[in-house]
Amino acid sequence: DMCDRRWHRGSRLLAALLLGAAAAEAPPCVDRDQTGNCKFWTEIGECEKNPSFMKLRCAASCDTCDMLDYKKRCPIPENRTESLPPGRMTHIFERALSDFPQLEPQLLSPDPWVVSFERFLSPDEVAALLAHGEGRYVRSTASGGRQGDEFVPLTSEIRTSWTTWCDNAACLDDPIVQRIIERVADVTQVPVNNSEFIQLLRYMPCDHPGASDCQFYRRHHDTIPELTTMLPGPRVFTFFMYLSGSVSGPGRDLLRNEAVPFDVPDSLLVACHLTTT
Repeated sequence: DMCDRRWHRGSRLLAALLLGAAAAEAPPCVDRDQTGNCKFWTEIGECEKNPSFMKLRCAASCDTCDMLDYKKRCPIPENRTESLPPGRMTHIFERALSDFPQLEPQLLSPDPWVVSFERFLSPDEVAALLAHGEGRYVRSTASGGRQGDEFVPLTSEIRTSWTTWCDNAACLDDPIVQRIIERVADVTQVPVNNSEFIQLLRYMPCDHPGASDCQFYRRHHDTIPELTTMLPGPRVFTFFMYLSGSVSGPGRDLLRNEAVPFDVPDSLLVACHLTTT
């Protein structure tokens, strides 16, 4: 799959935007990989073995120039369905509070919607996620916006954690991880194929909040505006799963200037939109 990692959310698009995009000039067909290895990789069959990388980064060598055009690579189907139809958000959060007593849900805020779950993950599920992240963490980046046909990662001082993704076969095919993903889909009523990969984040401890080695993610909008007019569409929920009980602090700043206070729960479901119709 050569579409962006954020899978189809079925967002509604304005016809004017689609018409405007249709007139855009096709990107130049070049090998975007800067190592100079595209020709060699093509000769040893990497275009077929690793298509998600090669057909984009080595498009000229693989003769896949059409894949550089996002509208052709990830066309918006006419029969698409929305993961969150209008007017459904309140119902989903009310259902999360009423239909999953075994997860011990607790309402932290109705506007914006924030719900915690005290027993969302079992010990073996926590262990599985930790194991899949071990040895794969790199410095976290923020979105630097979209340049041409690609999102540009930006190393920023507002985000200093370590991160990796559950995006390889070992993690995605793990029955324990699949169980977690299906549970999230059940609670949020968002199909798995409309969700992003699980992102694993590591924040190292420090002596006090002002210490130079503290890791953090400063207040930010948890959305990427460019996705509004793309196949994935905007984020509608964020689902946090806390794998360590050592986190301290009065709460998390969520969408407003004040923090929503809570003791660190097992999991936290947050609405990414302020409108809760």
